[in-house]
Amino acid sequence: MIDVAIGMALIYLLFSGLVSGIQELQAALFDRRGRLLKKGITRLLGGVGVSTGEAKSMLGKLYAHPMISALSGKSAGRPSYIPSASFAIALADSLVRDYRAAKPLFQGLPEAVGQMPPGELRHVLEVLVAQSQGNAEKLQMLIESHFNTSMDRVSGWYKKWTQVWLMVVGLVMAVSLNVDSIALAQRLATDHTLLSELVGKAEAAVKAGHERAATKDISSNKELAKAASELTAELKELRALGLPIGWPMGDDGLPKWPYPGLLPVLGWLITALAASLGSPFWFDALSKLIPLRSAGVRPGAPTIPGTGVGATAQPALEAMT
Repeated sequence: MIDVAIGMALIYLLFSGLVSGIQELQAALFDRRGRLLKKGITRLLGGVGVSTGEAKSMLGKLYAHPMISALSGKSAGRPSYIPSASFAIALADSLVRDYRAAKPLFQGLPEAVGQMPPGELRHVLEVLVAQSQGNAEKLQMLIESHFNTSMDRVSGWYKKWTQVWLMVVGLVMAVSLNVDSIALAQRLATDHTLLSELVGKAEAAVKAGHERAATKDISSNKELAKAASELTAELKELRALGLPIGWPMGDDGLPKWPYPGLLPVLGWLITALAASLGSPFWFDALSKLIPLRSAGVRPGAPTIPGTGVGATAQPALEAMT
């Protein structure tokens, strides 16, 4: 049973890597990180508009500020990540310039805040100014801390969005490639040759550290092409396992339903759920299952008196107690 679990974990490791890569490409193509970041900053600013000659909103001014616009990458005007220091400096500089404060940046920010129209942003900044007690460096740190707290919420939005889309993409790919967990487990339980090959590849993958690192951001066409190339390689690696995946073809040359009833649907759902856990989860599972298999009783190995447990398994038992 441990060998079957190792084989399934290897399949899920490769399949979840493929699904994660597709999700990352989708996120990059639709600039999901940049959109959520802009939404988070909009909420942080409280929707307050700062009127100058062109009546631009504070959000527009921040994104046009050189400290922010330089981070935009391929998504002009919408970066996917903003350091807290850059945000704090851009905010202070924009307000000081708009309200013509006598001093620059955080030294002149209290004066600028006093001239702002009533609103959520002014209220928050007044609290931070009061907490700083006239210390410009402390005021900067407080604004950065407030920004980081707001970005934690944005990170939560992105994680929830990612989790949903991993499940969706996983289900689409499981159906498209007919990666049925139930059928695969049944095949591995009966095909010892295939199972031995998978266990050997799993051991090699763990030794080589075969864990797909999540792409943080794809900000150029070169990185996009590289990610697409990696996806192609992962798909080939999955198919090279020689597993019973793919749709069987009927005599008319069209795909046919793999098994009677709705059992494949359950198998696809299990595969999609496994993919949503991510490749790091399955790499960690493999890293724990393989040593557990190695600690099993070898044929003819002596047993520990009074226990019936193989002596070779004693270190594993001691580690668990």
